[in-house]
Amino acid sequence: VKVMELIMNIEQKYTEFGFEETGEYVDVPVEWEGFYYPAYIPQGMVLTDVLSDTVLYTHSDGTHLWFCDMSDGTTGTIDTENAVVEAVLLNGHAAMISEKDRWVSILWNIDNRVLMVDYTGTREEALQIAESVRMIK
Repeated sequence: VKVMELIMNIEQKYTEFGFEETGEYVDVPVEWEGFYYPAYIPQGMVLTDVLSDTVLYTHSDGTHLWFCDMSDGTTGTIDTENAVVEAVLLNGHAAMISEKDRWVSILWNIDNRVLMVDYTGTREEALQIAESVRMIK
């Protein structure tokens, strides 16, 4: 999928606007029905499952990456008992990071979508994945 961005040129008498290709591409599975998708997937991770709003990537070293793009009205839980929980800004959106044992979960919303990265790697890499999420529809 080609990534587009809104371009605005503000002049004294008018504002010109339109969409322009960024030159960035996101490899999205055909079965994906979500509106957002991460542009960055850690090297060596292989797509192993696709649901309409959730993908699972695995690595031969046992690392897992779940990415979810859920519609409004979605409910769920994240195990935060004895976890380190922090509120942060992620690309200008309020987000929560929960770190427990080897899991890093990042939860945030954009418009009416709830997005989540659930990763068994480092916090830094989980944030890199989350920050790479792009609108594809």
